[in-house]
Amino acid sequence: MEQFSAYLVIHYQVVCFNLTNNSGNVMNVTAFGVRFGNPAYGGVNPPQTMQVFSAPTYVGNETNAGAWTSLGPVVLTTIAPYFATGTGPLSQVNLTSQVAIAPGQTRGFFIYGATACPIFNWAFGGSMAPLTNGPWTLTAGSIAFDMFNSMFQTGQISYPNINVQATMGGGGDVVQTSGLPSGSEFPIGTTTNCFSTEDAAGNEGSCCFNVTVNNYPNPTNTLACNDEVIITVDEECNADINADMILEGGPYSCYDDYRVEIFTSMPANTWNATGDVDNPVGLGSYWVGIYDKTGNNCWGHITVVDKLPPVMECRDITVSCDEEIPYEPAPEVVGYQTIVYDNLNDPLDPPTEMIYTFDYAYLPVGTPVQDVNVIVHIDHAYTGDVNVDVIAPDGTLATAFAVGGCGGNFPINCKFDDEGFLGVDCNDLDQNGGPLVCLNNPGVFNPLAMAAFDGHDASGEWKIRVWDDFPGLDAGTIFKIGLEVEVNLPQVVPFDACGDLTVTSVDDVDNFYCVSPAKVIERTWTATDASGNSTSCVQTININLPDWSTFYWPVNYDGLAQNKPMLECGAEYPGPHITGWPTDGNDFCGTLEIFYNDRVYPLTCGTKILRDWTVVNDCTGLVVTHTQVIRITDTTKPTFCDPENIQARTKAYICESDIAVPVLNCLKDNCDAFPKWWVTTNAGKLVGDKNLNGYVDWNETWYVVEYQWDNTVYVIMQ
Repeated sequence: MEQFSAYLVIHYQVVCFNLTNNSGNVMNVTAFGVRFGNPAYGGVNPPQTMQVFSAPTYVGNETNAGAWTSLGPVVLTTIAPYFATGTGPLSQVNLTSQVAIAPGQTRGFFIYGATACPIFNWAFGGSMAPLTNGPWTLTAGSIAFDMFNSMFQTGQISYPNINVQATMGGGGDVVQTSGLPSGSEFPIGTTTNCFSTEDAAGNEGSCCFNVTVNNYPNPTNTLACNDEVIITVDEECNADINADMILEGGPYSCYDDYRVEIFTSMPANTWNATGDVDNPVGLGSYWVGIYDKTGNNCWGHITVVDKLPPVMECRDITVSCDEEIPYEPAPEVVGYQTIVYDNLNDPLDPPTEMIYTFDYAYLPVGTPVQDVNVIVHIDHAYTGDVNVDVIAPDGTLATAFAVGGCGGNFPINCKFDDEGFLGVDCNDLDQNGGPLVCLNNPGVFNPLAMAAFDGHDASGEWKIRVWDDFPGLDAGTIFKIGLEVEVNLPQVVPFDACGDLTVTSVDDVDNFYCVSPAKVIERTWTATDASGNSTSCVQTININLPDWSTFYWPVNYDGLAQNKPMLECGAEYPGPHITGWPTDGNDFCGTLEIFYNDRVYPLTCGTKILRDWTVVNDCTGLVVTHTQVIRITDTTKPTFCDPENIQARTKAYICESDIAVPVLNCLKDNCDAFPKWWVTTNAGKLVGDKNLNGYVDWNETWYVVEYQWDNTVYVIMQ
C-alpha cells in the first residue's frame, strides 16, 4: 500500500482523480484511507457516509453520472481524530467491489463526502503536476460541492489526503474456463461462457453467463418477391443472386436457408422447379424463384446490368522527334531508357564538381531497375583525381569511377557497364565509347558497382556527379555524360470483363520547337464498354529534339559496295518516295526544312540522276548539303511471242523456195519502245535487209531459203 499525503485543509466535498498502475502486475484496489476533520467547523464524529465511484477516466466525465460505476456507499463507524498540524491517522473506506487495474492502465475515481468533509490539497489554475508514489501515479482532477453537478470549481484541482490499498501479484487475473473468447463468432444457439479468478490469499471466485444467438426473429411463412430488380455485375462481370435481393417484406429466416432458382423464362410449373441458369449469372434478363424448405415459393424478374466503368491506365511517354509515338494508353516500356548530354565542353576543376540531372519521372512510380550503365567522355590532366558517382532518386549512391591512381592523362571514353569489358589497367579507360566494367575503389575493376541499383525504383530524378579530389591543381573537360536505365514494363491494355471496348483519344498539342520538349501532347484516352460506361485518363507525351548526330542522308543507288543496287529502267521516276529522304523525312518537330534538286544525265545504257539535298536547321541556322547518286540501267531482256513453224514446197523444177518471214508479234522491252530484232538460219540465203544494217526493223521483210531432200523448208526464229 502506498500513501499520498497532504496537509492543507479545505472544505470541498467532491474530488476527481486518476490512478495509473506503473507496475508489471495487475493491481486490485480494495480500499482507500481517507482523512477527515476540519477544526474551523468542528470535529468529525462517526458514523459518516462516503460515496465512491470508478470510471475509465475522470476527464470529461465530471458531471456524467452514466460514466461511473458505484463502489459504495460506505458507512464509517470509526473516524480517526484530526490533528491541527494536518497530520494524523486515516479512516478506512472499504470498497464494496475491488477495481482491477492492469499494468500501464488508468482508472478514474470520484470520492464524495455525503455527510462529512474529507480533506484535500488544492491549487488554482491546474498547477498540480501528477504525483508518483510506489506503483501508482495520481493525476489530480476537479473539485465541487456536490455529486455530478455543474458546480465544479473552474481551474481548481486537488490531491485527496488518502492512501491506496491494493493487492498485487496473481490476484485478480481472470481466466476463461469454458465458452468462446471475446471477439469470436458465436453460432446459432446458446453458448455458456465461464470465468474464474483468484485473489492473493488463494480465494477463488467464478461466474458464468449465456450467449444466445437466435436463428431469426419471428419469421414469416409467407414469401413475397420483388417484381423487378436491377442488379449490377461485379468486376468479373458476374452477379451472385441471393434470396435477400429478391424477397421483400418479412421478417424472414436466415437467407441462406432459401433456395434460389434462376430461369431464362418463366417455367410453366413452378412447383419445385430447377433453374436452367447457373448462379452467378452474367448480363441479361432472368426469372428468379425463391423456395423455402417447405416448398413455398415466390417469383421475381431481374435485369443484370453493367454499371462498372472499364479499367484503363495512362502511362506518360518521352520520345524524340525522330521516334515513333506508341499509340496505346499505357504502352510497354522495355529496354534501356537513355538520356545523354552530348557535345559538351564543360570544364572540371574549376569548378571542382559538375552535377547532371536525368529526369525519369515519366516512368510509373515503382518501376524496378533492371540495369544501369553510365556513359562518360572526360579528358583530365591527372585522371586519378576524377570521380564519377551515380545517385538514384531514393538517394542510393554508386561509384562508377574513383581509383586514386591512373597518374597522368588517361582519357575516359567508355560506357561503364557491369557486363562490359573487364579492363586491365588505366589504358583501357579509352574504349571509344564501348562498354567497360566500372573502375572504382579500391582501384580495381568492379563488375558489381551498378548492381547497387537493381530492383530500386527507376522513376524520378537521377543525378551523375563528376568531381575532382584535389581542386585547383589540374583541370579537365567533360565532353559527354549519359545514363542508361533498363526497365521492363509490360503494356497495360484497357479491360472490361463484360466484353469489347471502344477506345478513342483526343490530342491537345503545344509546340515549343527549338527547346526540349519541342512538342507536348496531352492525349486524353476514353474507353467505353458496350453498356455505355466509360473511363478517361490523360497521357502526357513529351517529344524531345533529337541529337543532331542521329541525322542521316539517304543511300546511293549505284550498285557500289555498301550502297543499294542500280534501279531498273521502265518504272516510274525514282522520286524520294522510292530512294529515301534524309532522316526518312522527319523534320525534327518542325525545326528542319528539307529541299532537293535533280540533275538528270542520259547514259549509253540508262540514266544517272544526281540528287542535290539541302537541309536547313531553323533553330541554329545551320545549312548542310549532300548529293545522292541514282543510276538507272537496263538488265532485262526483250520478250516476244514464239512464231509457229513454216512449211513450204520448192518451186517446179527448181529445188528452192522463197519464204516470207512474218513480222515478229508481241515484241516488248521495259526500256525501248521499238526494240530491234533479226533472224538467223543454218541454211539457205537471207535476203531483204532493206536498210543494209544487219538488223530487221519492225517494217522490214526477211526471206529464209532452206533446201531439204523432202522438199520441206523449216524456219526457226530466235
